Amino acid sequence: MLFFTLFLKKKKYSRTKPPATTEPPQSRNADQHPLQPDLSQNIAELKRLFPASPDLVVYRFATGRQGLQAALVYLDGLTDKNSINNDVLRPMMYGTPETPDASRSR
Repeated sequence: MLFFTLFLKKKKYSRTKPPATTEPPQSRNADQHPLQPDLSQNIAELKRLFPASPDLVVYRFATGRQGLQAALVYLDGLTDKNSINNDVLRPMMYGTPETPDASRSR
């Protein structure tokens, strides 16, 4: 019985604790991988960070009137594609319809 008691005590004290950090892991990762002005570089970095993620979807498109290049990044299976299409992509690509000003119609 003494053997097991000593063995358990030895295991209890041999555990190593991870070093305590004061900042959350997200902020450390964000500092290590800042966004670049070039969209292609940012997409390449995302693909490099998540190489074994087959559900990572990157959809590149041009915005409506300005024609700016943009990308929508999401995880397939965790998002509703209809919501993405109707609520995110369509307004960004084609703009939102102009609503008449209430003061003009009176």
